[in-house]
Amino acid sequence: MMFAMINVNVKKTLVDPVNRANLPSLLFRSIQAAFSIFISFVSLKYFNVSVVGIVCSLTPLIVCVLANFLLNERMKRRDVIMLGGVFIAVLLVIVFADGDDAASMKTNPWALVALLSQPVLLAGGTIAMRKMRKIPE
Repeated sequence: MMFAMINVNVKKTLVDPVNRANLPSLLFRSIQAAFSIFISFVSLKYFNVSVVGIVCSLTPLIVCVLANFLLNERMKRRDVIMLGGVFIAVLLVIVFADGDDAASMKTNPWALVALLSQPVLLAGGTIAMRKMRKIPE
């Protein structure tokens, strides 16, 4: 249904908004999406779904930090406190993991590195999309 709606003006909708200034952000977003999907599937081999989901919940925190530095956006004190609580909760889950997750973290450190890079990649993709405001998702 969506393809039928944009099929009338495909070039206008998909190609015309992309200019040379948006190409680096668009290229980064495409590569980031591919790596994120790969890391998600590999992480599920070593960690529980809940641990992967909890670690990915760090994405808004990293987005806010990156937006502060790269896009000059500011946060309110309440938002900083709430995101700090999310960070502490995720840190507690990672540090006090037990069972198979703890064994995976010790035996395969690259799986842990990949898992922890996941929210950074997702945050980078969000920042890249914010830099390209005029391009439809």
